Amino acid sequence: PWTLPATAYPATPFTPLIDDEWRSGLELAEPFAAVLGARWTIPTRAGRPYVVMGFAVSRDGRISFATPGHAGGGEVSGFNANDQWILSLMRARADVILLGDGTLRVEPEHVWTHQFMWPAETESFQELRRHEGRQPVPVTAFLSLEGDLPPDAAVFAQPDTQVLVLTTEKGAALARERTSGAVAGVEIRIHGEESVDLPEALAALAADGHRS
Repeated sequence: PWTLPATAYPATPFTPLIDDEWRSGLELAEPFAAVLGARWTIPTRAGRPYVVMGFAVSRDGRISFATPGHAGGGEVSGFNANDQWILSLMRARADVILLGDGTLRVEPEHVWTHQFMWPAETESFQELRRHEGRQPVPVTAFLSLEGDLPPDAAVFAQPDTQVLVLTTEKGAALARERTSGAVAGVEIRIHGEESVDLPEALAALAADGHRS
């Protein structure tokens, strides 16, 4: 049987608020479902990937304090272990991590993988990816209107990472310039003239074989 070591999950139990017993699809492997307290079934979508959003929110509804140096979600949650674990689980079940370029500018030192968020138990999350038939490292995709990306961001220095920039005709040239020295594999995709057509971009990701 597949078991998780104590370092693989936080000590405080979760309280799931979503009942997905009605869904059919890829169920979360039992050791992780036992920790989460839910099956979290990923349904199969025709023509687009399954999309889930993750963020920390304060009691008064803030998702960022918008303070230089303290604008990330970790500041909102107090770097809570349960918050970090569930974000790691979400990233471990994702084929693509989709972000806005504003997030990249706020947290240029961040790498959006479970290895970065929960390094104490990388192997357990990697085993989950293998179990679900995913690539070892998810694709990181940035939505960017103008291609204004910080070239020294940590994600561009990851040799095992594929980065997609989903941008506009206007932003493509600057995006290419800003990522020209990247160690990561970077692909610039144009999905609109003045704004990014998100449904079109998601359909293209699905055509690439990305399920979530």
